[in-house]
Amino acid sequence: MEQTQLKNRIARRELGGCYLFCGEEDYLKRRFRDDIRAAVLGDGAFAAFDHAVFDGSDVSVADVLDAAKAAPFSGERRLVEWNHLPYESLRADEKEALARLCAAVADECPQTVLLLICGAADFVPGTDKRPGEGVRRLSERCEIVRFDKSEEGPLLGWMARHFAHGGVRAGADVCRALLSRCGRSMEHLDAEIDKLVCYIRFAGRDTASVEDVDRVCSAYAENDAFALTNALLAGDVAGAFRAMDELRRRRVEPTLVLGQLSRFFCDLCAVSALLAEGKSREDLAAALRMHSYKAGLYVRGARRMGDAACRRALDECRATDLYVKSVYADAYEQIEKLLVRVTTPAS
Repeated sequence: MEQTQLKNRIARRELGGCYLFCGEEDYLKRRFRDDIRAAVLGDGAFAAFDHAVFDGSDVSVADVLDAAKAAPFSGERRLVEWNHLPYESLRADEKEALARLCAAVADECPQTVLLLICGAADFVPGTDKRPGEGVRRLSERCEIVRFDKSEEGPLLGWMARHFAHGGVRAGADVCRALLSRCGRSMEHLDAEIDKLVCYIRFAGRDTASVEDVDRVCSAYAENDAFALTNALLAGDVAGAFRAMDELRRRRVEPTLVLGQLSRFFCDLCAVSALLAEGKSREDLAAALRMHSYKAGLYVRGARRMGDAACRRALDECRATDLYVKSVYADAYEQIEKLLVRVTTPAS
């Protein structure tokens, strides 16, 4: 199920059955969870009596089912939540019991909405072509909603609206500077924007600047594909493999990692080509719609690698992508081999 579909159901108060939230963006999971709470429970004095919350691995499926089967106390609906559900760590019989729970709620508990919330590494949805084991097991009786980190475009719009809600104007340059400094986690961005709004309003201003971002906001190191590309930019081979180990540990979809690497080397080739034409950092930042700080990092990375190595790396990404999509192979292993090839100087 897409987030927009769930949003429409919430708005129409047409919620029912089971929903499972997965993915990296905890901020959005909580926002949708809160909206579901409001839609199902309302704000009555006794709403808490129709709300059962379970947490973590030490939870009995039988107890969750009992809570789901209970009659509403004050309203017409009940909401049962299981937060931090460690699906990937469950035994096979526990996973089957969870599937039966979803079926029972869907078939026998019209008064109840069951909400299952998993961490990024606790449920691996896979892809449309190769859905994960959890999707194959649960999707028939449970709506699975992914909350992946947003791409730059939607994030920039969200950030501008967030600033405006606090009474502060922020241009695209400010939002991009904030992304470069704080990463794409909406959790972090939400906190940093609130800090900026307070700082700017206290100073008697209504417009944010890039200097405000540098002065006020904390830098965050993301443990995702950006940590991998940042290490490659710096020529930190050991750091690149540490980032790759972290991505594997968190079971981040390897095709997403490969796509990020391809985009990274494509941008690096573009920077290298513009440098060969004599363009300055400011020129290429404008041409590629890239923040000047990020452009500076790419300029240093392109100069360190050289144009031929950048193009060879992009060719290697293309070949690896074709191989992974054509042959059943360990995608992580192929990406690690790719890293070896692109970080080894040509003989």
